[in-house]
Amino acid sequence: MNLNEYQEKAITSKIYDDSVAIPYVVLGICGETAELYEKIVEAIGYGEDADLDLLSKETADIIWYLAAWAEENGLMLEDIAKMSNSESFNTIGDMMDDLIKYSGQIAEFSKKALRDDFEDISMGVYPASKMDKTNVSVANLLSTVKSVVAFFGLDFELALQQNINKLASRAARGVLGGSGDVR
Repeated sequence: MNLNEYQEKAITSKIYDDSVAIPYVVLGICGETAELYEKIVEAIGYGEDADLDLLSKETADIIWYLAAWAEENGLMLEDIAKMSNSESFNTIGDMMDDLIKYSGQIAEFSKKALRDDFEDISMGVYPASKMDKTNVSVANLLSTVKSVVAFFGLDFELALQQNINKLASRAARGVLGGSGDVR
């Protein structure tokens, strides 16, 4: 499954209102990135006993929000991915630093968009003046997440498919809303 196929399937589980799309998606990116960071710390601490399944789920949760970002802006995630200018990583520490850096950049650019271009945002239009910089950070975050997946020997496409399956199951049971992985 490529990123565009994932985006097409993932967005069907959208439950937020269009009037809050941009801030909701940005907060989701930041929150899920923080959760992945925590799972990486745990995985490093537990070594061979690390729960890599949880780590895989967190990576897919971030990709869901990145796909939602693309969708809300009329873009395809594969096209955004090509904008990445991130360098290759030497250590898991570098990857962890970049998770925080890129999610922080997305938050900062979006905060300024809310402040400076609230009328556009409230109509579901992200300002063009901030779009390119934000998309580069989205692309770099995506690249970093893929590097984390590779570092831990996980299967990126499998993580995406499992995420689609999880969302379909939740939708069928009427529990897309809520919190926690086990619903």
